[in-house]
Parts: sequence; structure tokens; C-alpha cells
Amino acid sequence: MSEYVVSVRDLSVSIGRTKIIEKIGFELKRGEILLVAGPIGSGKTTLLKVVAGLIPTLYNNYVVEGYVEVMRLKPSEALRRGYIAYVPQNPRLFFLGRRVWEELAYIGLNNCNVYEILCDKLSIKSLLSKPITWLSDGELYRVLTTIAILSDTKLLILDEPTSHVDEEYLASILEYLAELRDRGSSIIIVDHRVEMLSKFVDKILFLKEYDKTDSYTGAQNRLVSRKGDIVLDVTDLAIGYDRKLVDNITFSVRRGEIVSVLGPNGSGKSTLLKTILGKTKPFHGTISLKGDVFYIPQWPLYWFSTESVREELLLYSKIYNRDRDYLNDIIDQFELGGLLDKNPYSLSIGEARLLSLALATIAKPDLLIIDEPLLGLDNKTMKEIIEHIIGLDNSISVLIASHNKIVREFSTRTHLIKNNVFVRDEN
Repeated sequence: MSEYVVSVRDLSVSIGRTKIIEKIGFELKRGEILLVAGPIGSGKTTLLKVVAGLIPTLYNNYVVEGYVEVMRLKPSEALRRGYIAYVPQNPRLFFLGRRVWEELAYIGLNNCNVYEILCDKLSIKSLLSKPITWLSDGELYRVLTTIAILSDTKLLILDEPTSHVDEEYLASILEYLAELRDRGSSIIIVDHRVEMLSKFVDKILFLKEYDKTDSYTGAQNRLVSRKGDIVLDVTDLAIGYDRKLVDNITFSVRRGEIVSVLGPNGSGKSTLLKTILGKTKPFHGTISLKGDVFYIPQWPLYWFSTESVREELLLYSKIYNRDRDYLNDIIDQFELGGLLDKNPYSLSIGEARLLSLALATIAKPDLLIIDEPLLGLDNKTMKEIIEHIIGLDNSISVLIASHNKIVREFSTRTHLIKNNVFVRDEN
């Protein structure tokens, strides 16, 4: 067993009566990269947390059966000794410091040589003095990945790197991971971009049947009259925190349109949405909103307020005065019947997004604002989410922020943010 960094045999994981993983196994040698792929809800993140020593150590309501070793140790012991570095799917849960440099200082990565590596390899030097709360999820993921890489561990575990970072930074991360492999590190990556990563990795483990095609086709733009009512009008807007991040933002959204704002990590997309929603003050400019607004954040899990999907749907039906027949139609439309008794906080990312879109449909706002709706989705679930967005009532306008270029395919119009410049109408 000594030649293997990771050895897994007959691994099964369950919570309550629900079996998440059943009888899987693999081995990973020194200097190998393993890609774990599978549909939403197939247990990919659960597998990573078991190998990383977090389940059942921290999540003790899970039952783990089978054999798992990292460096001939129990995963929890390998983690304690610093042999494992884990970058989670949701990077906002793992920071202790207020600013990036403080986070690096906590783990001893605060010398000039390290800063040079950060700048040259993963381009985060410009983030060092920024408050953690100002960074986008993509920037946070880059910082955590950098910390993990520089921790010089035996096993690096990454959950969904291609979902969080744009193409420019993804190329840098993959290049550096290849260097780590050449130096003898072992790496496990969970991701849905099988076509993109298949030539980069040494092994692929599929959990359940899976669509291996990364691309998405079939989306159709909505046909919207250019004379329709304007529900959102933004004029000469400047956004940012301590300084202007993007200036001269001017665009509008008409009734029934799907308008997207596309840009790399940290370009200001989420800040723009928060400014439109009144959560952040602009430096100057005007925002005119007409009618009701419904907002779905990057991580919709965090604003569900009841203990089951059924209760969440009933709550919104009561608030918006929808009858039982209407609610049953929504449950059928979004295929939520099998999730009704689940706690919303136990849902997968794809399931949470389906539920959030169902709630938005019940609310029937004039403007639906969605931040990164395709984040962390496999091809099948991504197609479902896109079709649900396109299939919303034509009276609902949609504003989307994303770094995923697929949004161009189903948007009426796409605006770009790049190098602090806002570019209008790129369709």
C-alpha cells in the first residue's frame, strides 16, 4: 500500500436512510492527477470531504463504510499532519482574516518570495490588501487555491475549479498544477468539464452515468419588442468600494428581455448587481427600477428560510396568493416532487437553483436578477436551468451576471466588463 498516496476500497457513505456513495474505489499514486466527474447529487463533494478527513470528523451525522487511507494514515490524521490541502466548492466558508495578506500571514506565507510567486503564477498580488468581503467568489477561489498550492502538501484537493475561475486564470492554475504533479504532488479534482480536463489528468473516476460533453447548444433568444416597457434603466453609473471599479455603465432592460453582463473574475459583475439592488452605493449615476425585483445570489442556499422544500414553496405561495393548483403546476414544471421533504440546506447546487427559480416563478417579478446561474452545474443540469430561464413568463425580464460565455447563447443582449470598461450590446 505504501506506493499509493490515496487508497479507497468499497467506500459507501450515507446520511440517515439516504445512500450518497455506494461501493466505489480508486488508488492514486505520487505525481498523479485524478478527475472525479458525475451528475449533480452523485456524491462528488462528499467523496472529497471523506478523503480530506472532514467526513465524518466534522460532519458526524454521516455514516462511512469501507477503507480510506491517505499516506497510509486515516484521512483525519493526514489532514492534521498537514498532508492534505482542500479547496472547497464554496470559498467564502474558509477565511479567517479580514484581508488577503492577513490570511497568508496566518499560515506563514508572508515573505517576499511567496509574493513573487503569487504575482507571477496566479496573479493575486493586486488582491493582497483588499478586504475578503470585497472579493468575488472567483477571486476567493484563486486565493484559496494559491494558499493550498503554496502549503506544499502531499495531496491537493480542488472542488469545481473551472466553475469559479474564468479562462485566463484557469489556464494559470492548470499550468501550476502540472508543475506540482511533476514535482511529485498528487491532486484530486472534482469538475464537470470532462472534455477540457481529460488531456490534463492521469485518471478519471465517474460517479454514476454522466454526460461527458462540455458544450451546450440549443438555446434560443427571446423575441422581444424594442418598443417594450423599460423595467431597468442604468445611466452613467460608477461602481466599486474604495475606488471606482467600473465607470460609464449605461444600459437598459426591457420587459421580457434576458440581458447578461459577462466578464472575468473580479471585474465588477456582482458589485453591479448589488448596486442596482441598493446594497452598495454608487460613486455616481442613476438607476431607475420599475416594478418588483427578485434576486437569486450565487449561493441561493443561504436565503431559504424553512425546513423543507414543501414549506418553502407553501410560504411563497401564501405570500404571493397562489392557489394549490398553481403550486402543483410549479412542482411539476420544475420536477420538485422528489425533493419536497428535503431540507433546502441539504440540496445540491443544481437542486437549489431549480428551487430558487421555482420561487421566482411564484413571485412573478417584473425583473429577475441572477448572479452566476450556471456555477458548478453539469451539462444536463445546466441545460435544464437555461431552459427554465428561457421558459419564464414573457412578462418577466431577466438580468444575469456571469463569467460563463454560454450566457451569450440564450440572452437577448450581452454586455461585457473587461479591464474596468463596460461595453454595451455584444450580441
